[in-house]
Amino acid sequence: MKPTMERQALFHSHWTINCFIY
Repeated sequence: MKPTMERQALFHSHWTINCFIY
């Protein structure tokens, strides 16, 4: 399994995209 850092980065990217959309 990859470190949680990568997972967090993906989550942050998704959140940023949502922020831009809304």
